[in-house]
Amino acid sequence: MNRLLKFITVIMTAGIFFSCDGMMDTHRKYLEGGETVYAPKVDSLVFHNGKGRAQLWFWLLESPNVRSVDIFWNAYADSLIVPVTPSAGLDSLMVYVPLTEERSYTVYVRTTDIFGNHSLAEMGSATSYGAIYESTLANRGVKSAATAGTVTEIQWYGIADDYVCSEVRYTGVNGEARTVRALPNEASTLCPDAKAGSAYEHRSLYVPTNSIDTFYMEWMPITVTLAPVKFNKSSWSVIDWSDEQADDGGGAVTLINDNLGDFWHSHWQAPAAPLPHWAIIDMGASKEIVKIDTYRRRGNTNTKSVRYYVSDDPDPDAASWTKIAEGTFSSGDLLTLQVSESVTGRYLKIYLPDSNNGQNTSVAEIDVFGYE
Repeated sequence: MNRLLKFITVIMTAGIFFSCDGMMDTHRKYLEGGETVYAPKVDSLVFHNGKGRAQLWFWLLESPNVRSVDIFWNAYADSLIVPVTPSAGLDSLMVYVPLTEERSYTVYVRTTDIFGNHSLAEMGSATSYGAIYESTLANRGVKSAATAGTVTEIQWYGIADDYVCSEVRYTGVNGEARTVRALPNEASTLCPDAKAGSAYEHRSLYVPTNSIDTFYMEWMPITVTLAPVKFNKSSWSVIDWSDEQADDGGGAVTLINDNLGDFWHSHWQAPAAPLPHWAIIDMGASKEIVKIDTYRRRGNTNTKSVRYYVSDDPDPDAASWTKIAEGTFSSGDLLTLQVSESVTGRYLKIYLPDSNNGQNTSVAEIDVFGYE
């Protein structure tokens, strides 16, 4: 019995040895070259899109033996080998990858150490922008542009995707080049301290999604018109009038003193002066007038209709007086009259042909708008 047990034990032991030897045959081919060693791989791989390129950010941690970062795209057909000298600590590195064809890319990144070992590859994606994307862009539309004095205001149409801003360049009052920007949330832009007759140009800037590069449109001219301004009346004078009662409001000279609290009143004490009433203002130089605001005495509705004339001759009876505006108060103290045609003149005549109260009229102020 003991001899039988010994025989069985020998047979089983031999089987185990033969079995283990067969198992080693399966793995022997993988062990012949020794254990595979990998270089440290990149960490926190981040891509930013660009114009014909991509920007790659990553970290290397405790990788002093890494000698290069190897970047592959187009199914490993194209590559960029970037020599590096990282420290034994934590290093942040940035690389620009040339992606000349305008499309999306899959990019693989690995490292190589001084012993020739490679890391496992990390994968990322990036988009290259170029002429195709640029062809979809256009300068932001200009709705209007008008200059009043030394300030030009530009009104804009809406914006498109990826719009960053528009730049407007012009010449300042001292001859210097000036540039202002219109942001996406701004429907209008002011160009201050502009030189008279300055030319204006604009261009729009766009940045695609997650892009490091800005696309600049070509400069385009802006057609600027003159906006009417309120004339400064400080040097003007009232030189003649048909009638006044100066102790009631201050007289005809108050028509241009920028004070709505006083007024020019026709003579109302007996004998009252008959209609029409008129006054002549010397504006100091010939003016092109586009609008006139007339304020009648506060809370007083005597003044009804108003006419305006201009001439280069101050004689109230001169044949050269040309009517430029006419209107009638309906309610309130302000009557705004637009001048329908371009007529210039140094002298302005206000003419009051009728009244809501017999012969009585009263006017507090006249504001005149036009082009300097």
